[in-house]
Amino acid sequence: KKENDKFISLVNAAENSYRNEDSDTVRRLEELENAWNKYYVRISYIAQSCTLDDISYAVAKLPALLEKGSEEFLSECESIRSWTEKIYHTQYPHLYSVF
Repeated sequence: KKENDKFISLVNAAENSYRNEDSDTVRRLEELENAWNKYYVRISYIAQSCTLDDISYAVAKLPALLEKGSEEFLSECESIRSWTEKIYHTQYPHLYSVF
């Protein structure tokens, strides 16, 4: 939960920086990419690879979308958030799934 929240907060920070046209958006994207690489290594043992691939692809697209000033940047951020939350909710050990 803690790692998910941290990663999603980095996505939110990049999105807010983009919306505000801040000069530190590139730095925020670098932080996001670094965090994703670390998160990927840990979560890849338990999560579906297709969802992880979708997130990896979306994270990799963000710098190009920023450079173009594309509004698709915001939708990619939303997709990343959604997929990350999906991973958390599908991999969280619920009592009913243990028994």
